[in-house]
Amino acid sequence: MINLRSDNEVGAHPLIIEAVSRAFTSGSAFSYGADEWTRRVENRLRDIFDKPDLVVAAKVDQRETPGGKSMVPSRPPVRGSTT
Repeated sequence: MINLRSDNEVGAHPLIIEAVSRAFTSGSAFSYGADEWTRRVENRLRDIFDKPDLVVAAKVDQRETPGGKSMVPSRPPVRGSTT
Protein backbone atom coordinates (compact mmCIF):
# COMPACT_ATOMS: atom_id res chain seq x y z
CA MET A 1 0.00 0.00 0.00
CA ILE A 2 1.24 3.50 -0.88
CA ASN A 3 1.54 5.99 1.97
CA LEU A 4 0.17 9.37 0.80
CA ARG A 5 0.16 11.06 4.20
CA SER A 6 1.64 14.51 4.60
CA ASP A 7 5.20 14.87 5.88
CA ASN A 8 4.10 17.61 8.28
CA GLU A 9 1.85 15.40 10.41
CA VAL A 10 4.76 13.98 12.41
CA GLY A 11 5.94 15.55 15.66
CA ALA A 12 8.92 17.90 15.90
CA HIS A 13 12.15 17.58 17.86
CA PRO A 14 11.70 18.63 21.51
CA LEU A 15 14.12 21.57 21.07
CA ILE A 16 11.99 22.90 18.22
CA ILE A 17 8.82 22.57 20.31
CA GLU A 18 10.57 24.39 23.16
CA ALA A 19 11.76 27.22 20.87
CA VAL A 20 8.32 27.65 19.32
CA SER A 21 6.77 27.69 22.79
CA ARG A 22 9.20 30.39 23.96
CA ALA A 23 8.48 32.46 20.86
CA PHE A 24 4.74 32.06 21.30
CA THR A 25 4.77 33.13 24.95
CA SER A 26 7.28 35.98 24.55
CA GLY A 27 4.69 38.44 23.26
CA SER A 28 4.24 40.15 19.95
CA ALA A 29 7.00 41.26 17.60
CA PHE A 30 7.28 43.40 14.51
CA SER A 31 7.78 41.50 11.27
CA TYR A 32 9.69 41.72 7.99
CA GLY A 33 12.95 43.03 9.36
CA ALA A 34 11.75 45.20 12.23
CA ASP A 35 12.03 42.44 14.84
CA GLU A 36 14.58 41.57 17.51
CA TRP A 37 15.72 38.40 15.69
CA THR A 38 16.56 40.29 12.51
CA ARG A 39 18.46 42.89 14.55
CA ARG A 40 20.49 40.14 16.23
CA VAL A 41 21.27 38.47 12.89
CA GLU A 42 22.18 41.83 11.40
CA ASN A 43 24.59 42.59 14.25
CA ARG A 44 26.15 39.13 14.00
CA LEU A 45 26.64 39.45 10.24
CA ARG A 46 28.18 42.92 10.74
CA ASP A 47 30.72 41.30 13.07
CA ILE A 48 31.41 38.32 10.80
CA PHE A 49 31.93 40.42 7.66
CA ASP A 50 33.42 43.43 9.47
CA LYS A 51 30.80 45.68 7.82
CA PRO A 52 29.32 48.06 10.43
CA ASP A 53 26.81 49.47 7.91
CA LEU A 54 25.47 46.08 6.72
CA VAL A 55 21.66 45.98 6.54
CA VAL A 56 19.63 42.78 6.39
CA ALA A 57 16.59 42.96 4.12
CA ALA A 58 13.98 40.23 4.51
CA LYS A 59 11.93 39.22 1.51
CA VAL A 60 9.16 36.68 1.39
CA ASP A 61 8.99 34.58 -1.75
CA GLN A 62 6.04 35.62 -3.90
CA ARG A 63 4.70 32.09 -3.98
CA GLU A 64 4.26 32.20 -0.21
CA THR A 65 2.19 35.37 -0.06
CA PRO A 66 -1.55 35.82 -0.47
CA GLY A 67 -2.36 36.90 -4.00
CA GLY A 68 1.26 36.45 -5.09
CA LYS A 69 2.22 39.97 -3.95
CA SER A 70 5.80 40.55 -2.95
CA MET A 71 6.21 41.53 0.68
CA VAL A 72 9.40 43.46 1.42
CA PRO A 73 10.44 45.44 4.48
CA SER A 74 10.47 49.21 4.56
CA ARG A 75 14.19 49.06 5.28
CA PRO A 76 16.80 49.60 2.55
CA PRO A 77 18.20 46.53 0.76
CA VAL A 78 21.73 45.25 1.24
CA ARG A 79 24.20 47.11 -0.95
CA GLY A 80 24.75 45.38 -4.26
CA SER A 81 21.47 43.47 -3.98
CA THR A 82 19.31 43.28 -7.07
CA THR A 83 16.08 42.89 -5.09
